[in-house]
Amino acid sequence: MNQLNKNLISITKSLGEALKMLNSLSNDKILFVIGTNNRFIGSITDGDIRRGLMVSKSLKIKLDSIVRKKAKYLRKEDKNIQKLIELRDKGYKIFPVLD
Repeated sequence: MNQLNKNLISITKSLGEALKMLNSLSNDKILFVIGTNNRFIGSITDGDIRRGLMVSKSLKIKLDSIVRKKAKYLRKEDKNIQKLIELRDKGYKIFPVLD
């Protein structure tokens, strides 16, 4: 598995599957949720999972009910280093760079 794939999860997966994946990550406690054709949908952190469990009390719910759709990202063609600096200054350690 390459470096990027370890942080990717399909929108069709369950909250329990996301929890297992997050637990296997050493430092980057974030998953990037993808849909059909590997299209970026959003992100999920351990905090999102905790909130999902408080509401549903089930590890079987699908990720579409807890995914953060307004996740931060950069575009590959974006050459503005200031955006990267701003994300880092706001505490974002990992974020996708989209085509």
